Amino acid sequence: MDKTGKKAGKITAISAGVDTMSNSATAIAVLNSANNYRAGTSGEFYIASVQTDKWILLPRSSVTKYKKNDICFVKNANGFKPQIIEIQKTYKDHVAVKPEGLNVTSKVASDGIITLKGALNGLGFE
Repeated sequence: MDKTGKKAGKITAISAGVDTMSNSATAIAVLNSANNYRAGTSGEFYIASVQTDKWILLPRSSVTKYKKNDICFVKNANGFKPQIIEIQKTYKDHVAVKPEGLNVTSKVASDGIITLKGALNGLGFE
């Protein structure tokens, strides 16, 4: 998927080795021809898993502490609601969390976290 959640292609091969320093592996994918990607360039893509009962990956910038709990803000019809999360593993730019209260289509805030946290405390909002 691309960062908007649209299918960008299909993974055709995954390397057997994992880089223990970065916790990453190499994969080969066939990208949709409608995209404007060229050979030799890089891009940001996300892999959707069919097994969603283990962990969900969130951007690290979307997680904050509130009253001794790790939380993220999940988009709903009225804006954003705080969701307590349980971090299972921390990566460079992402965190793996238990899926309780989230699913693979959940949209979480990754910017403006301080403003949303202030709203929880009643600062500057009515």
